[in-house]
Amino acid sequence: MQVRTVIFSILVFAAAQLSCAAGKDHLQRGEPRLKYDHEIRYDGLVRKILGRGWQSDVVLRTVVLPPFDPEAVVGLLRSGGIYRAFVVRPSSQIWEGSNLGLSLGHPKQSLKNVRPIYHSRVIADAVAIRIAAIYRRVLTDRRNYSTDPNLYVDTSQTTFYLAFARDESLTANMAGWGPHTEHILWLNEALMDYARGEKSDAELTAEVTKRESKLGI
Repeated sequence: MQVRTVIFSILVFAAAQLSCAAGKDHLQRGEPRLKYDHEIRYDGLVRKILGRGWQSDVVLRTVVLPPFDPEAVVGLLRSGGIYRAFVVRPSSQIWEGSNLGLSLGHPKQSLKNVRPIYHSRVIADAVAIRIAAIYRRVLTDRRNYSTDPNLYVDTSQTTFYLAFARDESLTANMAGWGPHTEHILWLNEALMDYARGEKSDAELTAEVTKRESKLGI
């Protein structure tokens, strides 16, 4: 299953949730709060199998844990002064193979054959800087952080991380969908396609320009 399927399934749901969120974004600062043992175990398995996405050279990252498709980590890394777009995903969904879903009636699977699939591609410094600026605009705007006790979204988990500039460290997770966060999701779709060689430099740059325009950058 292609990575684009993961993001498209999320974006379809996001569009449906925008009206529920009343046009607001519902970011929360930091990593998602893991309350239960199965959540902690699942998080550990994802970080182990898709560990490339958490290495020290990663300067921008989105972690997507969808309900029915393979998980994905997409972003930018900086090594030897060169930026690369990357995406890493499992060969099959980690949640299904973890047996953590047995109580939900999921068939018993195995993680022994699940392996990471990694793609990366050099990206121009100027484009990488612009992508980081889009992340920064959304993640540093305090108006995008809010809570709504009437909003309940339990179909996917998405976490953003940005450490692009010197002494920069931003982490946020989505507690609900919103119009500004949506631009990061669309940008991630283009970034993944680029890393996999399915989108050209010009096409990626065009998507970056579109998102900048939408956000007023």
